[in-house]
Amino acid sequence: MDLLRFLDDHGNALAAIAALIGIPILILQITQSGRQEKRRIKARRLAAMSTLPMTLSGINAWATAAARSQARVYRWVKRDDPLNAMPPYEPPPSPDHLIAAIERMIEAAPHEPTARTLAAIVAQVQVLWSRTAAIEQFAPTRIRNQIGMIDDNLLMAASIHAHADSLYDEARSFADNAPDDFDRMRSVLNIMELRTGNFDDAHALLGRRAERARMARRRGYEKAWDWLKARWGRSSPTDDSASAEVDSQ
Repeated sequence: MDLLRFLDDHGNALAAIAALIGIPILILQITQSGRQEKRRIKARRLAAMSTLPMTLSGINAWATAAARSQARVYRWVKRDDPLNAMPPYEPPPSPDHLIAAIERMIEAAPHEPTARTLAAIVAQVQVLWSRTAAIEQFAPTRIRNQIGMIDDNLLMAASIHAHADSLYDEARSFADNAPDDFDRMRSVLNIMELRTGNFDDAHALLGRRAERARMARRRGYEKAWDWLKARWGRSSPTDDSASAEVDSQ
């Protein structure tokens, strides 16, 4: 009964105390959930963009195969020799797996120009595939009158390849996010039996890269130290005014 009477008399105060304790805990939980969600989004973006080099390589290979299939027909049409049969027309299949990968990269692209370039690649690949997959358009009886279409297809394949090439620097930037452990790499070369004596050039290249990385770190440290010295060495306004008063006296 005493406990019930106490709770009844002091219920409002206890509720206020509970709220004061609970609100910070709730805010902390919300903040932690937000940080975890940001980490998950960043991880998904890195996972999507980490496959960019291989995807670009696949796009370039597909564009090259598409161009070669057009070039074989183009050369036959230009030769204009009715005695020679038209070579087999074998366009590459639709790169559906590459398009799906690029779509994920568009959502995860860190910059709008990158996303726009990836979107242009997807659009051009689909247009070119729809053209090259129309086998009836490449029948010997019809293709001689559509040489302009082949020219346009060749240029579109070149455009796809060029767009992909323009993103290789972006792809390398993701590869450079994790710095190399050059000492471990040298040990791995030996484990792979790629030892000095037979693979001197590879070891020399590794040494040059390690030295460039060391110099880059040193320049970074020097810039940071110069910034700190400039920051700490700058006198405060009160010090300047005090020194001015002393000089005036």
